[in-house]
Amino acid sequence: MFQLFRNLFGNKRLIKELVVRDLKARYVGSTMGFFWSVIYPILNLFVYTFVFMELLGTRFSDDSGIKDVAIWMLAGIVVWTAFAETLSRATNCLVENANLIQKVVFPSGVLPVYLTISSIVNMSIGFPVVLLGVLWFGYISPTQAQTSATQGQQALGQAVIEEAALERPAAPAVPPVDETGRLVGLRTGACNFCDHKYDLVCPNDHTAMRILLVAQGPIPKAPPPNKPLAIGLTLLFLPVLMLLQALFTSGLALFLSAFNLILRDTYHLVGVFTTVWMFATPIFYPPYLLTKEEHNGKYDFLLECNPMYWLITSYREILLFNRMPNPVLLGTIAITAVVMFALGATFFQSQKDKFPDLL
Repeated sequence: MFQLFRNLFGNKRLIKELVVRDLKARYVGSTMGFFWSVIYPILNLFVYTFVFMELLGTRFSDDSGIKDVAIWMLAGIVVWTAFAETLSRATNCLVENANLIQKVVFPSGVLPVYLTISSIVNMSIGFPVVLLGVLWFGYISPTQAQTSATQGQQALGQAVIEEAALERPAAPAVPPVDETGRLVGLRTGACNFCDHKYDLVCPNDHTAMRILLVAQGPIPKAPPPNKPLAIGLTLLFLPVLMLLQALFTSGLALFLSAFNLILRDTYHLVGVFTTVWMFATPIFYPPYLLTKEEHNGKYDFLLECNPMYWLITSYREILLFNRMPNPVLLGTIAITAVVMFALGATFFQSQKDKFPDLL
């Protein structure tokens, strides 16, 4: 690992030139140029927001509107796009540059590393879009006032329900439900304001509303409330996360690029693996869906053993909520990044002498 570090430091000028060339070559001949770095995540945002919120009806917190959810998704999309792009390009980078490795004395270790740096620089172009969304929806847009009004109405409704609970007999703690989790066969008596006797959905029937609140079992719990959007000095900590992301991604890229020479199917497997990893990471849905009680904890490992979930969560804390990441989580990310880089660099160096023959 230390030998690779020395090689990278000794070739820092070469890495810089390769990064600049790669950034220029991304959109060569394109009319909008680097503006595609902004458009691409936004287009993905529209697609995933439509699929997960409109078609699949993914439920976030009760006080989260579609604009709040969209900016939350966008922060995850920007980070994940850079990570997935690096793995895809770096896995095959030695094969694509076989002429350099075979014919001249070329420091092959710079290839996966410069691709990682290029993707992270490109990712940073998307951060201002996220921050502009936070500035608009958090400070300028009237959605915050509407959210406050909604919370006030919920608090008033809760007070009315509690008052009704004192005046009427207590409801059963666990009402009867069918196989779908819906309340059935429950006689609530006359509605408070209407003539219904068996109405469980009438907004005026406080008894029925109270029963729904205390219902347990198959009826899922509501997600936690959303945190207010904010921008602050925590943005100064953003380079630390970018450095940890670069370290973790570089280690994985070094390993995959070398392993791809041994098993050429690795390049195709990485494409499938990153897709599975993406949907196993709460980018387009709230994390609580993986930890709901009806799952009996069988999906908790998707969060507990997922470095990209830790990283994206830390980015969201800084970019969206002006909060410092959890110190324990941040320490875990740092240890994981160092270990991954050490493993990737060690494997890469151990196979380096075989590269000309494998190519």
